Amino acid sequence: MHIIFTFIFLFLNTPSILHTNDAKLKTLKKNTVNLDSLQSFTIKKENYTLNFKLSDEKDEQLYIEVSIIFKDRNSYLSTTKEGQFFMDLGDTSNVEFVGDIESVTKAIPVCGSDKPLSEINKVETNTIYKQRLQLKTLQNFSVFGRIKFIVEPNHSAEEFPFKIEYKNGVYSVTQNVGC
Repeated sequence: MHIIFTFIFLFLNTPSILHTNDAKLKTLKKNTVNLDSLQSFTIKKENYTLNFKLSDEKDEQLYIEVSIIFKDRNSYLSTTKEGQFFMDLGDTSNVEFVGDIESVTKAIPVCGSDKPLSEINKVETNTIYKQRLQLKTLQNFSVFGRIKFIVEPNHSAEEFPFKIEYKNGVYSVTQNVGC
């Protein structure tokens, strides 16, 4: 008889138990989007500097940001031309990209070019590329990614690996020096 009462008690209270656990998970998710601001990193090249960092926007979403600062009048191809600025993550089920890469600076025509803007799609100013991330787990993880783009006028293909880590509730991005 005691077993039957226990079963009935659990059966009647299961929705409230599940609701409590769901609320705890939502609170945990909201409180675990902490960024290690010291874990941004910079790569300095001859013609430009790259800066990688994680940010959380007003919409409480997590983003990886890559800023490109040119030291002279070099240009690079914009995200508007397929495959010219590229960012991806390795095989993971822990985090994923959401939506398209956002570019703060739009394509502008290059002086002296007779091609239409839609064919050029070059950016000659400093810009920031942002990609929204979505957390899929509350477990610690590391995932590797890379960016690729082309620097003009030498048509130099550039590729840089990075690592996004989630450890004990804190996100960070670091340079992947193993590649």
